[in-house]
Amino acid sequence: MERINIPAELVEEILSRVSAKSLARFRSTCKGWRALLKSGSFAERQSSKAPKESLIIMLMDFRVYLVRINLDGIHNNLAPTFKYQLYFEDPLFDSLQVDIRRVFHCDGLLLCTTRDNRLVVWNPCLGETKWIKPTNSYDYSDNYALGYENQSSCKKHKILMMYPGCHYYHSGIYDVFELYDFASDSWKELDVPTKWRLRYSSYDQDGMSLKGNTYWLANDYTNDFLLRFDFSLEIFSSIALPHCFPFMVKEISVVREDQLFLLTTDSVNPADSHVWVATSTGSDMSWSKFQTLKANLEGYNSGLSFLPEEQYKFLLVCYNDYSSDNKILHIVGENEHIRVDLGGRNSKCIFSVLNYVPSLAQIQQAKGRHQGRDL
Repeated sequence: MERINIPAELVEEILSRVSAKSLARFRSTCKGWRALLKSGSFAERQSSKAPKESLIIMLMDFRVYLVRINLDGIHNNLAPTFKYQLYFEDPLFDSLQVDIRRVFHCDGLLLCTTRDNRLVVWNPCLGETKWIKPTNSYDYSDNYALGYENQSSCKKHKILMMYPGCHYYHSGIYDVFELYDFASDSWKELDVPTKWRLRYSSYDQDGMSLKGNTYWLANDYTNDFLLRFDFSLEIFSSIALPHCFPFMVKEISVVREDQLFLLTTDSVNPADSHVWVATSTGSDMSWSKFQTLKANLEGYNSGLSFLPEEQYKFLLVCYNDYSSDNKILHIVGENEHIRVDLGGRNSKCIFSVLNYVPSLAQIQQAKGRHQGRDL
């Protein structure tokens, strides 16, 4: 059979339209493909052209799971299927898995804090990790966010650390801010005048990454607003919620890193909850209603995370019931509300659900790969 040589440019164009999860399996095909898939410029091209595969991951009992929920069978009260656990081994203890306390997602990378207060960046798609050393030490009350600069052709990832100081534990108030740069492998302190606090304690709330920047719910002791950190400009800014917003704001969520959602409850009709989607993400953010759900979530003030399911118009809500140590998953539709008790062994472990988009984003590091279970 005659061998056909396909031009390298055509091969690259074809591969750039394949999902990151599938491409990760092609790395061992040949040296040329492996080098191509490790190229930062190809990763950027693939990210803009390939379909974004949206997955659901869940943090429960210090473990990260890839979850599949059969929404076709929702009327039969089917429980979620935990497809498999994602993990990597601890370099300090051979063959032991890392206990993960919190997870933050950005650009296909997971920023994880561990049960013993360490910090690691992980790409489950490529099977890469990088452990980040602190300036002094990490603490369980620190709050972290991962983002990247939008002003260059190649994304430059950074980590924001917020520390509450000795007087503000669990208050949502921070007075020490540091920024980690992957290129220089170093931290620098930021001068941030704070007249705000995060809506909930640092133990309960993580920010959400949208197009490289991070958003939180915050307040200035009078009004609630969205707080944004711009990783390109390295500054915070506040974005007003709609004036005279008639509902109680509960939490925010992001889907595919390009859509921001807001969950609210109705004080007039407590049985109703409302989901809003941002139609613009500039300094003057506008919102439209995504759906109204028959679910009373008014009493869920902490330990709450949610994820909209766009195709079936369902909402996944994770709630950590601290009174019983159980992890409760709510699957809520316009006229249905299914409550799934997933049990749980430790009330101090965050229970959360988030959207994960696999990518070929490289973690800048000198050497090393982890051993564990990849996507």
